[in-house]
Amino acid sequence: MNRFIHLHLHSEFSLLDSCLKLKPLIQRVKELNMPAVALTDHGNILGAVGFFKEAQRNDIKPIIGSELYVAPESMDQKPDHKNGRVNYHHLVVLVKNEKGYRNLSELITQSFTEGFYRRPRVDKQLLAQCREGLVVMSACIQGEIPYWLLLDRWDKAQEAARWYRETFRDDFYIEIQNHGLSKQREVLPKLVELARSMDIPLVASNDVHYLKREDADAREILICLQTNDVLSNPDRAMHKETEEMFLKSGLEMREVFPDLQESLDITFEIASKCHFEFTLGTYYLPEFKVPQPQSIDGYFEQICHEGFESLKGRLVGKKHDIPTYRRRLEYEIEKIREMGFPGYFLIVWDIIRFARERGIFIGPGRGSVVGSLVSFTMGITGIDPLDYDLIFERFLNPERISMPDIDIDFDPERREEVIQYIRDRYGEDSVAQIVTFGRMKAKLAIRDIGRVLEIPLGKVNQLAKLIPEGPGVDLQSEIRNNTELRREIQRIEKAPELIEYALKLEHNVRHTSMHAAGVVIAPKKLTEFMPLYKTRDDIVTQFEKEEVEQIGLLKLDILGLKTLTIVKNILQSLEECEQIRIDLERIPLDDRKTFKIFQAGDTDGIFQFESSGMRDYLKRSRPKRIEDLIVLNGLYRPGPLKSGMADAYVNRKLGREEVTYIFPELEDILKDTYGIIVFQEQVMRISVDVAGFAMSKADEMRKIMGKKQVEKIPAIEKAFIEGAMRKGHARKQVEKLFSQMATFAEYGFNKSHSTAYAYLAYQTAYLKAHFPVYFMAAHLSSEAEKSSTSSKVIQYISECKKMGFQILKPDINRSFMAFSVDSATAIRFGLKGLKNIGESALHSILESREAGGDFKDFSDFMTRIELTRVNKTVLESLVKSGALDCFAIPRRVLFNALEDAVKQALLIEKRRDTQQKSLFLAEDNVLQVTIPSHVLEEPEWSEKELIQFEKEIAGIYITHNPLEKFRNEIRKVSNTTIANILSREFNGDTARLGGVITNLKQRKSRRGDMYGELFFEDLTGRIKVFAFKDRWAEIRDSVEADTPYLLEGRLPQGNESDISVYLESLTDMETLMRRKARQITIMVRYEQLSPEFNLELKERLERNRDSVPYMIMVYRNDGYRTNIQSAAGDGLKATVSMKKDIERLTGENSVEIVY
Repeated sequence: MNRFIHLHLHSEFSLLDSCLKLKPLIQRVKELNMPAVALTDHGNILGAVGFFKEAQRNDIKPIIGSELYVAPESMDQKPDHKNGRVNYHHLVVLVKNEKGYRNLSELITQSFTEGFYRRPRVDKQLLAQCREGLVVMSACIQGEIPYWLLLDRWDKAQEAARWYRETFRDDFYIEIQNHGLSKQREVLPKLVELARSMDIPLVASNDVHYLKREDADAREILICLQTNDVLSNPDRAMHKETEEMFLKSGLEMREVFPDLQESLDITFEIASKCHFEFTLGTYYLPEFKVPQPQSIDGYFEQICHEGFESLKGRLVGKKHDIPTYRRRLEYEIEKIREMGFPGYFLIVWDIIRFARERGIFIGPGRGSVVGSLVSFTMGITGIDPLDYDLIFERFLNPERISMPDIDIDFDPERREEVIQYIRDRYGEDSVAQIVTFGRMKAKLAIRDIGRVLEIPLGKVNQLAKLIPEGPGVDLQSEIRNNTELRREIQRIEKAPELIEYALKLEHNVRHTSMHAAGVVIAPKKLTEFMPLYKTRDDIVTQFEKEEVEQIGLLKLDILGLKTLTIVKNILQSLEECEQIRIDLERIPLDDRKTFKIFQAGDTDGIFQFESSGMRDYLKRSRPKRIEDLIVLNGLYRPGPLKSGMADAYVNRKLGREEVTYIFPELEDILKDTYGIIVFQEQVMRISVDVAGFAMSKADEMRKIMGKKQVEKIPAIEKAFIEGAMRKGHARKQVEKLFSQMATFAEYGFNKSHSTAYAYLAYQTAYLKAHFPVYFMAAHLSSEAEKSSTSSKVIQYISECKKMGFQILKPDINRSFMAFSVDSATAIRFGLKGLKNIGESALHSILESREAGGDFKDFSDFMTRIELTRVNKTVLESLVKSGALDCFAIPRRVLFNALEDAVKQALLIEKRRDTQQKSLFLAEDNVLQVTIPSHVLEEPEWSEKELIQFEKEIAGIYITHNPLEKFRNEIRKVSNTTIANILSREFNGDTARLGGVITNLKQRKSRRGDMYGELFFEDLTGRIKVFAFKDRWAEIRDSVEADTPYLLEGRLPQGNESDISVYLESLTDMETLMRRKARQITIMVRYEQLSPEFNLELKERLERNRDSVPYMIMVYRNDGYRTNIQSAAGDGLKATVSMKKDIERLTGENSVEIVY
């Protein structure tokens, strides 16, 4: 018999060291007739739950384990590399039972939290404390015993083996491997001799890192990614020395160890010792302490009823009566009690209560929980579910009991306070944030592997741009279905090799990070349930959020929503500056001014409604009720947009397309969406009203349709048709309805979520409609600290100008930390948005101003600020930004006077202290900072220097934007905007953008080529542009910052987080205007004409003479017009300066350059 079980195996969760995925692993183990297999990833059990479930599904015994890193001495000591000490040795640890699992969790947790030095390390002292329930194997040649034997230190090897045997007794084994490596061959007989001499059993393993022999090179690609190297480098670290680390059969293992068969047989003995299993589906909720003598259930019911009584006044007069609300509430309470979740709701209620008492802003709700009346009465959500026909069973299905999933939005500035409260309430050891895995999606795999294979970036991008984004993208399917992709693979050198690797590595785990929102709360120490993990500086769980729930722990999503910070700041400013107090929960939901915002598409800054595509739908559909916003929020998603549902909705709403219903019962369900099934809740209601389903069965149908569970559709279709026919409906019509439902359900959205976010959008629009200047100031403040990188701040400044608001430069006497309202039509730049000025310096300046009033002049300013906190760099930034212009001294003068001014101020401060001590009063002029006369005579910086310095410090153009004078020309020559590119609403391959380069740097590629990294800005945003080798060589010596250009560039369609443009050409706007202009039209009103006007116009035409033909159009309001064409060979300059010169006479926008 070829009896063997793999007990040393690494999956993709040994990050960038293994390409072995769990599903193919278990399938291969099953093919090899192995009854069990172990998973022993490096220093973690990240894949343990998925491994356990996949193995159990296939009747394979899963053995949980890890290959730990053991510090040679203490894990809190760094190794002494000078004396040749290593950082760690390897050790394989397998879990026998529940106690062993908890001990392994503790070992791994402490290796990250206490012993981390390049790797997560434990030490022997900790191993001894956590020895119970574990099987230990001496590991590969990097284990301690092989390490000493390779150095011929038999004494040290025996000492180590003795310690492990005494500590772990019969659960310690000496591990042997043979992949054909010279060191393995050298140490193998020594290990056998040592084991036999000490009577320690031998166990064979294969240190599996890939599934089959031919996958060895795919692992090499991962190693290159891990070490940031290329495959061709012969001297790279961890170079492949063998192809034997694959999942071998029992027969292949016996061929490796023909004389040591007992070391193979013993794997069965070890496997028989290991019988730990996760208890999936059992819930372990933390204890919520209720007032005595209350029970959890009783207290939960009390909170619900108290909340209902406080809300009752607001419910009177709505479309449902109070008894209906009461019946729904009692039904939900009963179902929640039956499912055993009152404690869960009390925990969430308590967190919300804490936040409200501390004044932390909370969103109105998120996800399916918005459909629960219990959640509304407890204050967990702010939406009345009956008012919007939301369904409790979409949130909790009594027939399919699973842990509730409640996500809560908080003001991100105070989100950490909420998480800390949870830690304080339930214990630091019982609360953690959750890990998430970054995977190599098809497009990323192409890019990563292309770099390792040194394929030119342009070629890699040509392949990558043919692969779409999205979670369901499969590279094999794309190759099969995309002719152009197949053609490029054949055309590009090395592309077939790249694709071969990409197919093997697609979806491989690439890195870990902390989930944006997930927080887990355990009833006791978390290591009783799973180990913790370190992602950079964050300590998180080792299981993803779904797995955390599967092992029975309470998981909450504590999200930070920036909109809530903005809303909070608007409301606080209104109260402080205008003494206006707004309760957003009581604003009218039919406000005409608010709906005008939506109908006009003026939705800059409106939550979820900002994109240009959404604005188009708003303008076309002209929403008049919040229900319209709910529908648009549900429709504006890729599926409904692509399928034509969104356009059909608009056409039906406007009466251009007929609305029909197969059955009369459908009208009440579908009237808000004009007969189109938009929401999952509509599918549920149809199945209840038409087919007579219970709501829980309706939820099951919704899930089957929405998740395309093809194997379950025939049974549910049969039940639906039979149910509908029992209610008297014709079979043919029922089949037609089911077909429509199945089609629409594929794109159906959660109405509860859409309602909550449409409600929040309405609240933000209400603030914009009624308090626009405060609204825009708060939005600018939200981007203030990112003014040099954020595209939004440019978009918001553009919106301010459109709304007639002036953006005033920073002023040391008028500015605050954030952008602030200076008047009904002006917003003052905030000091926090200025570069090189820390919070300490700003607080110091503002404290001085508050204590002593406005700074009267430069000397007063310099002598009142704390120069220990406000240094010369801070002062230079204030000067460059224009914040000291209030002292009426040119910026160049102030800048050049600073060094001497600081010295004078320090001297004055010193004298002042001395005078106070001696009670001696000096003359006033001794306490003045003065600027020497020769400095005062220096001329001001040029206009270009002024705006460059402002841009350097503020991140944006304040006083003057060089693009403003080209606004009309930019609109004509551009085919998109940066805002559209960043929101992924531009679908072309090549973008034409009119804008300005604000920053440029020369970089060197890995291959040694020089390239340019530019930041390009138009009137809607900014974007990064790469000018590669040849393009950079063309423009490097001539390109200038702060000069308007027309840029043409390709969109590489890179990964989701980093959108950039690859430069094709760059033409300065003045040159472009001269080159492309066909004619210039000058509009003159008839009543302007006079001898003086005519003479002045003639002079202006003369001084702007050039070659572009022009025409003067004279017009009257009664429709009369006449055209005067320039003579042949006569023409004008097609420049902005010409345009401005003539318009100073003829009027704004009276000159048009036609291209």
